Amino acid sequence: MRAHEARPLAADPRAVASILSSIAITLALAVLVGGWGLGFDGLRRIVDGWPAMVPSTAGKIIVLGGAQLVFLSERSPFWLRRAAFVALLAAIGLALVQAIDVTWLGPAIDPSEDRRSLASVMATFVVGGGTLAMRGRGDKAALWQAVLALIGAGCSALAVFGFLFDAAALYGFPFLSGLALHSALAFLALSLALFFARDPFGFVALLLSGGGVGRVARGLIPAAVIAPAVLVWLTGRMVDLQVVPTGVARAVFTLLVVIFACLSVFISVRSAKRERDVQISVANQLQSILDGLDVAAFIIDERKIVRSGNRKANELSDGAPDRWLRDTAFFDVVSRRLLVGPDHPIRAIRREGRPTLHVGWMDPSGFEQALRLSSYPMQNPRGTLITVTDETPMMQLRTRLAQIDRIESVRQIAGGVAHEMGNFLGAIRLSTDVAARAEVSDAVRDELDAIARACARGTELTTKMLDLTREVHGEPVLINAAQTLQDVAGLARTALPPGINVIVDAQPPEVALWVDAGGLEAAVLNLVLNAGQAFASADIADGTITLSLRADAGEVVISVEDDGPGMDAMVMNKARMPFFTTRGASGGTGLGLAMVDTFATRSGAQFKLSSEPGQGAQAKLVFPTAQPAAIEQVDLSNCRVILAETDPVEQMQLAEKLTLCDADLVVVDDVAALQTALRAQTADLILICDDLAEAAATAGLELAHSGQTAPIIQMVDQVVRRSGHRADMPGLAVNKPVTMDALLRALSILMPRDGC
Repeated sequence: MRAHEARPLAADPRAVASILSSIAITLALAVLVGGWGLGFDGLRRIVDGWPAMVPSTAGKIIVLGGAQLVFLSERSPFWLRRAAFVALLAAIGLALVQAIDVTWLGPAIDPSEDRRSLASVMATFVVGGGTLAMRGRGDKAALWQAVLALIGAGCSALAVFGFLFDAAALYGFPFLSGLALHSALAFLALSLALFFARDPFGFVALLLSGGGVGRVARGLIPAAVIAPAVLVWLTGRMVDLQVVPTGVARAVFTLLVVIFACLSVFISVRSAKRERDVQISVANQLQSILDGLDVAAFIIDERKIVRSGNRKANELSDGAPDRWLRDTAFFDVVSRRLLVGPDHPIRAIRREGRPTLHVGWMDPSGFEQALRLSSYPMQNPRGTLITVTDETPMMQLRTRLAQIDRIESVRQIAGGVAHEMGNFLGAIRLSTDVAARAEVSDAVRDELDAIARACARGTELTTKMLDLTREVHGEPVLINAAQTLQDVAGLARTALPPGINVIVDAQPPEVALWVDAGGLEAAVLNLVLNAGQAFASADIADGTITLSLRADAGEVVISVEDDGPGMDAMVMNKARMPFFTTRGASGGTGLGLAMVDTFATRSGAQFKLSSEPGQGAQAKLVFPTAQPAAIEQVDLSNCRVILAETDPVEQMQLAEKLTLCDADLVVVDDVAALQTALRAQTADLILICDDLAEAAATAGLELAHSGQTAPIIQMVDQVVRRSGHRADMPGLAVNKPVTMDALLRALSILMPRDGC
């Protein structure tokens, strides 16, 4: 961290530049109006016998200073900037004509008359060129502006010191002959204004910094200007008055200059040390605070370079935080799409201003992890603080506990379905009795048809009930969101009291949405049942729950709104927290809204709640309408792939998909064959179904520690297995049936881009 970045500036450099330009303009106006207009000779030449500032020089100073003020102001209109540019070119053109005139008449010039000086003409060129450079935006323009500013300031300062020591001798120097003192001061102010306006070397920022170094620099500048001038003047006076010999005077002058320089160096070093000590102390305190955090924290500067990280960040990145943030293959937790280029999390956070992103990554052991990246802008030093939180345990906890709330939902639905199921069973029993006692006739056929219809209806209802008890994270598919709301409303009506009316308001009636269909149905049903429980808790027998659908502005909004008792601020703030419930006495688990929140995060949606006591409640799920990007084919040529699958149909389909990628395929269907394949030759990729993965773990065949470095894809049959993906097994989980898109996404995450 540089010293001048450690603290805010004590003054704005552009404001200082505006003040210097204004001083030059004021000085020239005073000479032009008071000196030449009103006849005050003291304003024209300051000291009797010294050269005067002629009107043309005063006019050029006013034009130069005015142009600087216009270019310094960000609020200057275009026409004013154009007018300043034209006036500046005119002043430089006039100076060119005057330079030719002064150079041509040089031998015939009378040093005692008031006239244009070659120095003022050349100063107009230098300051005018620097002012023109103010309009440029690149580094070259800034460099030219600074160089011209230094040349102008040096020549002007030379003239000023010449007036102080020997004005008469100054007239004999052709370049400075005829230059007025206030002209030199005005050009000095304009040159310094150019230097303060843009700071390519960092000198101005250091001079105006609010730290100790800045204060010392501001204190030493006047002494560095005045002290040598005074020493030179005293030395000259001693020689002129013959107080001491010339050699002794030079020795005294040299000694005093050396003492002054040593004191300046000592003061600067001491101040710099104090400033450095303060910076180190602040940095150590900040590092101690960050090390105490239970999340990984990275500090990124304005150039997107990681400057430091805390203890957790170093553990996560194996001591290379910048390389980890830049090179890690982050992917979308829903679509498994690699986040590269402009979609890289660091670029997305800075570009879109999003405070939080949820991403996935594969850790060095080959396990899938879920991360939450949060960004916080920093002012001093300027940059961004990014925290990385491992949400894998919390997401696994919510995934498992959400099943409890699903069972609670099924219990409520079962009460409404029980009556219907009784009718089905009665129809089956009656039809069976008739068939057993009578000949096969038309009546019996009718009864058998009734049995078929009842069984079909019962199968449909029980299938939906079973779907709700399964924790299935399906692949996103294209669905009709309006039809999904209709299905949820029909299912919810069987579980709610007769007085609770469920209405569907879908506009337009057909909206395509890319989402996990089962997860969306479960989330909306959970919101509807929560609204119904709110009516019951408040002893409200009649009410309305409205399921609405809107699609506009690139978003699809699904809302569940009721006219029930509503929630106060305290309940609203805690509603999403796992295990928080207001129905503890009646069996509530407090996981319903947490499950909905997890589904929204997993789907890239926003979950919004709003409510007031007595005004009902509204829950919204806001989905983006964007479709996932097309997936490129993955080249597996020269890659040895082991496919471990027990289901013959799945095995055949996966083998065809991997063959399309030109893989060297080895297919096994039991643990013994898998172990033989692993020992025979090193694999580049392993695809294993969940039951074989569990059997391999039971048999002691640990894929992650069996000498294999190959990435693993674990294929999970969540319809059969409620436990879903085994968190203690390595690999990237993909749900069955494995689609080609899901397989290609997984391969793009795990396999190197340049092939095996």
